[in-house]
Amino acid sequence: MSTTPTLLVLFIGLIVGCCLGIYEEEVGLRDWSIRNIGQLESVFDYDQDLLVQSKLLVYNQNTNNYTNSFSLALLDKNTGITKWRQLIPVQEDTFEQILINDLDKDYFITISNGNIIRYWSRVNGELIWNQVIVSTNQCYQASFVNIDTLRVLCLDSVVFLSIKRGTILSSANIDSEKNYQSIPNTFYLYYRDTDNNVQFLPINYQNSKVDTSKSKHSVSLDLAAGDQVTGHLALEGAIVYTSSANNIHVLDIQEEKNGNALNVEKQTIALFSLIKEQGISIVGVDSVYPDNRFTVVLSNKSKLLLEYTNRRLSVITMIEQHYVMVRPSLSGQQQQLFIGSNKSDGKIELALATESAKNPQPLPMGINTTVNGDIESIFSTDKQGYCLVVTNDWAIHMIQYSSRADEPPILLWTREESLSSVLASEIIDFPLPELAKLEEFEYEFNSTQGFIQHFTRRITTQIQDLVSLFMGSSTDANKDVIINQDNGNKQRTPKMILLTTLAGKVFGLSSDKGTIVWSRYYSDFDRSRAESKIFITKKTLYYPPEAAIVISTTSKSSSTKSVVSFINPLNGKESSNKIINHNILHASILPIVDDHHHQLLMIAVDYPPNQPSPMVQVYPWNEYIRHHSFASMKNIVNYYLVNHTAATVQGYRIDSMANGLKGQLKSDPTWKISFGANHQILAVGSSNAHEIIQSPAVILGNRNLLPKYVNRNVISIASLDPKLSLLTITLVDAVSGITIKSFTHAHSAAKVSIVHTENSVVYAHYDLTSHKQHISVIDMFEKTVEWTQDTYSSLSTSKQDIAANLIIKHKTFDFVQGLIKTMRLAITTKGITSKNVLVGTVSGQILPIDKKWINARRPTPEEALPTDQEEGLIPYGPRLAFPPFFYITFNTTIPALRSIETQGTDLESTSIVLAYGVDVFCTLIAPSLPYDILSDSFNHIALIITSIVLLILTFISKNWKDSLALKKKWK
Repeated sequence: MSTTPTLLVLFIGLIVGCCLGIYEEEVGLRDWSIRNIGQLESVFDYDQDLLVQSKLLVYNQNTNNYTNSFSLALLDKNTGITKWRQLIPVQEDTFEQILINDLDKDYFITISNGNIIRYWSRVNGELIWNQVIVSTNQCYQASFVNIDTLRVLCLDSVVFLSIKRGTILSSANIDSEKNYQSIPNTFYLYYRDTDNNVQFLPINYQNSKVDTSKSKHSVSLDLAAGDQVTGHLALEGAIVYTSSANNIHVLDIQEEKNGNALNVEKQTIALFSLIKEQGISIVGVDSVYPDNRFTVVLSNKSKLLLEYTNRRLSVITMIEQHYVMVRPSLSGQQQQLFIGSNKSDGKIELALATESAKNPQPLPMGINTTVNGDIESIFSTDKQGYCLVVTNDWAIHMIQYSSRADEPPILLWTREESLSSVLASEIIDFPLPELAKLEEFEYEFNSTQGFIQHFTRRITTQIQDLVSLFMGSSTDANKDVIINQDNGNKQRTPKMILLTTLAGKVFGLSSDKGTIVWSRYYSDFDRSRAESKIFITKKTLYYPPEAAIVISTTSKSSSTKSVVSFINPLNGKESSNKIINHNILHASILPIVDDHHHQLLMIAVDYPPNQPSPMVQVYPWNEYIRHHSFASMKNIVNYYLVNHTAATVQGYRIDSMANGLKGQLKSDPTWKISFGANHQILAVGSSNAHEIIQSPAVILGNRNLLPKYVNRNVISIASLDPKLSLLTITLVDAVSGITIKSFTHAHSAAKVSIVHTENSVVYAHYDLTSHKQHISVIDMFEKTVEWTQDTYSSLSTSKQDIAANLIIKHKTFDFVQGLIKTMRLAITTKGITSKNVLVGTVSGQILPIDKKWINARRPTPEEALPTDQEEGLIPYGPRLAFPPFFYITFNTTIPALRSIETQGTDLESTSIVLAYGVDVFCTLIAPSLPYDILSDSFNHIALIITSIVLLILTFISKNWKDSLALKKKWK
């Protein structure tokens, strides 16, 4: 047999096998996101969908508070999944109305910001048109006149729009002081004058002009002396007024077919003719429901549900004060009206309002006041027995209700909308049974009594794991935490993501696909202060781990109060808590560990109030800390406080013990920097505690070493003079208070983001004159270094020594990818991988930039030397431009992006990135490519085929060589 065809076949097989390894780029398979809609405000029910309007609270860094924003979304009624979502621009801080087109329910109208009218498609969320009405006063109500015309009512005018095109057809001025209201399905507007007469104004659009020729009408409420109107609302064909004399005045409205006249009949019904209870009075009216139903609020905080049909007012039921009444749906179809009750035992009950709550049913066990807080609102749907329950934690629950006692309510789905306002985040490892223990022994080797004990513990643990494997039992300390990883986005080592929210709810999410593992609700969280921090006080290495949640809480007294809640971050269970009755000035983790592997949490409080020396409390505090660790804190632990009002930064040092039993320490001021009353402190940057510094020097092209000035105590303070638009970046040693260097930038905006990495400070700022986004970098090096010195102290160097020994480089680049919202350093486990700065843009994208591009030592083309090329320095260019596929968010955007959090994984090449704004986004990145793992798309079959083919070729080549050698010998 000839060997040539065989070799050809094998060669073709090898090529085909290699080609099987070429895959289309897998975009977005390593990331996930949670799309939020915010706090539910309005619902419109369709057959299979729910059109919802919600309110979002967006953080404004310039004002340090939250502003209102709004969203529209279409939810699947059966699953709660978002089919589409549209965010109203954040500049529009009011939302007046959402109106469904009854003539074509696939379209709807919204009014926002008082003068912006939009026409939307319900099917896909497409914006058909938008129109800005030029009005000196707010527009607040819209109604459909006919199939082609939309009427918009403003305080000073009435505007008619074309439904198809959105163009303004005509308008008419009205008196802005009369506060006109529309009467549904009529051409008339109405208002109540100072004499308690209801005036009706006819206004219509005909023949391309506004027609006001129809007769006007006026009806007196005939209120007695001292009787005042307490509320009013418009029904279908009727207007209802309530008065302080406990009367309900109903104006029945009938319009003639030609619209030329209006017939109004007035009825006055006394409250006590409807109910028998005495000693209560009418406070006002509340809400309008389908079928001309409405509620009247009474003085005992209960509500009276009434119905007006056939010119007759009747009572449906009395809603007691401890019940929450269903909020009106936008749907005009018949609906069931529900009421909810928050019980003292934590249960939440639901009942039909028409049955007067005779048969209340407790909601499923997953919904209660401890986990979710009280009921905030209820929305009924057109489908019989279904309703949406919104609780204080902003969660939305779809409930299927049955009035039968033997059929309890069923929870169909839940949306955790508090994730739309995340305050703080932290990432912690899940425990690995074998690997974690071996790593623990390696980590604790120096603290053991010797090699024999270390080796014995290691062997004992491995034997226990082996016995457990054969016995079928588990020694996994994390067996109570269940993570479902049955999806394509599998991480080798999933982590637990901790998030605190503005609603007062804390979440534990699995990093592999965003599954909510646990949640914990703090009902007394102070949303006005919105202060929350997370600290890992005990690592997963030592099970059980521990996290400290520091939150501000509401207090009945005028003094501020906070709570430190110590929880297990793997299941959310609280182990203990500490109440702090003083304003917290500073909180951080100390690099000091007690005898149970807890890192100490240091909290500086304003006690005594407004004194120059704050008191410091340490948690945990015990005899071991008092006798063994206090010496490590005295005159060594330093911290600083920023006073934004006075534009000062002041440093402190722990001096002595104030109360040895409670862990209260005294601190004394050591330095202070004042930037002047006309300055603003925009941001303060510091080193990332998770960053590992791998190399202390840069190897130059001539093989010399350039030592890095690595000082973890250096902070960068960005201050701005608003009058001159002058930005100053000041580098300060936070321990000694020495000012290292200052840099100024003219014509700067009041928005700065700062990142520290090793010996570099990277900051972003915007130039108001050139309208360019800049990224500047400061690189610090030392001229000489004592390489034998293994410790560094900020107190051992003077300002003159720093100035004489430091080499400081500075460069500025133009960032052309858009405005920068935030920046963060990509963290890896060992610090070997190339440093990347994650840039979050205003558009909600995240771009990783290799530190080599943001290098102050980049030479200009004229200054470049051969040694610079050999070192790998890129010649300096003022522009930083990167291709779109560099974005790690790909085609995903994070609206109102607020912050980015990163941490290393068990692979040095890979980092986990968490970003949050309105949405929560998580992905894995490999700054230097995944050099330590085969990618998920690696073709294992091709590798096996290639190996087999090479093995066969080896044998064939050997036999062929032997055959040729044998033939040669026979010649």
